[in-house]
Amino acid sequence: GNTWVASTFGDVNHIEQATQSGVFITRPGAVANTLMGIATGAITNIVETIIGGVKIFLLTSYDGTGWFLAKDSITTNDTSINVGATFTATTTNGSPTLTSVSSFAGRYIGQALSGAGISAGTRILSMDSGASTITMTVNATASASVTVTSERLAKIIDADFPADAIGPFACIGGFNFIMTESGRIHNSNLNSIVSWTAGDYISTNFYPDNGKGGAWVIRNRIFAFSSASIEGFYNAGNPSGSPLSPSTELNSPVGAINSRSLCEIDGIFFWISSFNAGSCALFTMNGGSPQEVPTTQFSAILAGVTASAGRPFPICLTAIKMGGKKYIIFGGTFVLDLETKIWSYWGVSNNIPQRATGVYDALGFETTASYIYGVAQSLNIIQISTGIIVDGSALGGNMVIRTSRLDLGTGNRKFVEYYELDSDIQASGTATLEVSDDDYATWTTIGTFDM
Repeated sequence: GNTWVASTFGDVNHIEQATQSGVFITRPGAVANTLMGIATGAITNIVETIIGGVKIFLLTSYDGTGWFLAKDSITTNDTSINVGATFTATTTNGSPTLTSVSSFAGRYIGQALSGAGISAGTRILSMDSGASTITMTVNATASASVTVTSERLAKIIDADFPADAIGPFACIGGFNFIMTESGRIHNSNLNSIVSWTAGDYISTNFYPDNGKGGAWVIRNRIFAFSSASIEGFYNAGNPSGSPLSPSTELNSPVGAINSRSLCEIDGIFFWISSFNAGSCALFTMNGGSPQEVPTTQFSAILAGVTASAGRPFPICLTAIKMGGKKYIIFGGTFVLDLETKIWSYWGVSNNIPQRATGVYDALGFETTASYIYGVAQSLNIIQISTGIIVDGSALGGNMVIRTSRLDLGTGNRKFVEYYELDSDIQASGTATLEVSDDDYATWTTIGTFDM
């Protein structure tokens, strides 16, 4: 249920993690995550943009709310996650105004505030650095000079931000677009994420369906993914209302299950799509017409999936790069090699998907305290019981190389005539060969190889 996006703040790589309970930031090899704030609902999408020269993460939640996290609210430099989230100010009982504010660094409209005389749920409504004042959304309950703590994560609290937002933010031409369940694509004011105007939107009308997958930028165009259609738009620079105008040649009668069923890698999009009739398939698009990705194995998996199952987490795609190759992961269980178009299992043990919950290391593996999961060039699953791999270092611990299920698409009995292990010759050590005929639940030892 976690959403990840990798970024670079200066010379330091960070990983932004959004869980159902909070938003954290960390870095490869970090021992612990740092809590940035608590969002309502479950975070479904994260995108990255730059507004006013500041790198911003834009987040959407399953409850239809929008959030953002700015780089300058996280770090004072690019060597540590350490920013002063506190400042001093003076409260006045019955007034929403904080006076004598000591610092505005890293402060944003929508950040939650806490401190003596400040009620729970209070956020920054507006700021005036010249007058050293902050206006809060709730009146103070006491008069005093106090230390105030602000969450780094900020909520978009403009009353004109849509209440039923879905999918990711789409950023183009200085505007931030968000789709709604009703099929509208709203846009922020120019070069702003906190300011929105009620009439600034354009409606999808290609097909009578609801917004489902959200608005995505593909080759400088906005594509709106609804439940049974895709509609294209371009930035026409309209002086009022939405800057978007329709690109009808981009429309297609192919929809999306939900916003988590779409992913992008190097400008190419993949998603779990539903036709008007309700059947599902894996589709791809790089700016032209949608193209189905036909794979026999995956078609069988999708055969039982219907649009009614489009909840936020069970049906999702993730795109990653590892070892110079590109992969699509479906539901944390199946992985598609985009070069060979072959599906394999992704870290399955005892019929339970074993999705890692740690961070990516320098080699692109996703790590936990006890295992590293990856995909070998032979499309087998690798499970390494050791610490984080460092490129060029000796590898300690035990390695388990586990193949995908060799059912060849049928339930018929199979026969394996011989096994072969290719490896460098070692001074010592053995490799044990085991076989499972019940989907990894139990294993039978066949023999050992002298390494």
